[in-house]
This record gives sequence, C-alpha cells and structure tokens, in this order.
Amino acid sequence: NHDNMTQAQYEDLFKSCTNKVRGDFSPSYANKTEYIERIYRYVPNAKIILLLRNPIDALYSGYLHEKRSGNRLPPFVAWAEEQYPASD
Repeated sequence: NHDNMTQAQYEDLFKSCTNKVRGDFSPSYANKTEYIERIYRYVPNAKIILLLRNPIDALYSGYLHEKRSGNRLPPFVAWAEEQYPASD
C-alpha cells in the first residue's frame, strides 16, 4: 500500500531497477482520482495500461482470498450480496 509514502520513498522501491521501463500495479489506482492526479503530477508522460477483469471473477477471487486468509464466510452468493447490496 503506497498511500502514505512520499515520492522519494516510492522511488526507492525501484532503485535496483536498471531498465528504463518500470511498472507497478494495483486495481485501486484505477478508480481513485487522487492516485491518477499523483501519477500525472510526478510522471506526466507516463504510459498507463489498464487491464479490465470480469467483475464476477474478481469478486469470486476476493472471496477465495478472504477464505484462504482464515476468515469464516457465508456461501459466496450471500457474501457477495453483503459486499454489494442491491440498489433500488
């Protein structure tokens, strides 16, 4: 999680990289305006590749991750409905 890092701390993560092309990935970057603005501020010419995933597959992956972490969960559909209640 890079939320509380300074620019210098973030750049230190890549200090051992010798390639011109560097990368980082996180699905959370895609939908948070402050992250997009920060990327643009520090690297205005950055090339950004956004891969989209089937949302049901992503949801199920999250469910399995929670289960593997030892959390006791209801069956998938009930858990999904708790996470994303239907809107009217």
